[in-house]
Amino acid sequence: YLFLCRDVTVFRGTREQGYPLEADPVKIDVIICAMSEQRPAPQLVNTATGWTEWYQSEVSHTALLERLNLLSLVVIQELSGGSGGAPEPDSRHSRLPILLMPSPGAGHCPHPRDAVANSLKHWRRRFTGRFDSAFVCTAGRGMKNGHETHMATYMDAIVNQQLHWVLESHSLAGKVMDWHWDTAVIRLTTCWMKLEQVAGAVHRWKSRSGTGKRHKSKQVEAPAAPPPPP
Repeated sequence: YLFLCRDVTVFRGTREQGYPLEADPVKIDVIICAMSEQRPAPQLVNTATGWTEWYQSEVSHTALLERLNLLSLVVIQELSGGSGGAPEPDSRHSRLPILLMPSPGAGHCPHPRDAVANSLKHWRRRFTGRFDSAFVCTAGRGMKNGHETHMATYMDAIVNQQLHWVLESHSLAGKVMDWHWDTAVIRLTTCWMKLEQVAGAVHRWKSRSGTGKRHKSKQVEAPAAPPPPP
């Protein structure tokens, strides 16, 4: 299904910068995985909110879920101190890993977006506590006025649906998973404004309930929630 490359050196900058050589290269771990099929057959389903895209075969959907689960288990076993416990001290993995991945099936052979978003939603519920942060990148490098931004917003509405419910009922803020609420991390996402509103509600709830003391150094004016937001 996949293979792991440890300590890969990133020594060039971004495309926007012209791929310059970095003065301080960084080390990352890379997990490579192939989808079960390049062009899975899609189907359109008419729902109360409009037409949605799903796999025609349940086997294709199961294959995606298996890959997401396997990816997480590899990170937990190989990069997070073994059986999902605390990362090993005095190492590059002294904190929970940050996961950066493309939207599965994104690119020239896209997979049905509702099936992918639904799979990521269930993956988030199960595994995000194992990561410092998780980012899902849609195709197109986040164009401001293009289809890619629309796709990121569409995916965020499904994947982070439970977080968005906090804006409708602030009593749910106390049920949001504990996180570092780092403004710099949140601002890397396409849908950061809505996520910052969620974080603001969570911080206000912590302040009123007295549970925010241990997070005082991480208090922010308005940040938000994991992940990954695309």
